[in-house]
Amino acid sequence: MIFFYKFKYLIGSVDDWNSLAEYIEETQTALEGKYVKLTADIDFADKTFVPLFNGGVSEFQGTFLGNGKALNNISFAATTVN
Repeated sequence: MIFFYKFKYLIGSVDDWNSLAEYIEETQTALEGKYVKLTADIDFADKTFVPLFNGGVSEFQGTFLGNGKALNNISFAATTVN
């Protein structure tokens, strides 16, 4: 579950990350003026990584706070649209 507190999206798990990605796609928001903060290292080994801006929104307009945490073992295949 994504925790929302004082305009901060607190991300501490793969599910949190992917839920935020789904929210961005569904609402077509660029998170302008919002804060996203990692609260833990997140390991995507054997998990699905969903890019935050994969469904039409082309740029992040908020503030991303890594908080000394890392996103690990990310893999995905890029596709080309002709």
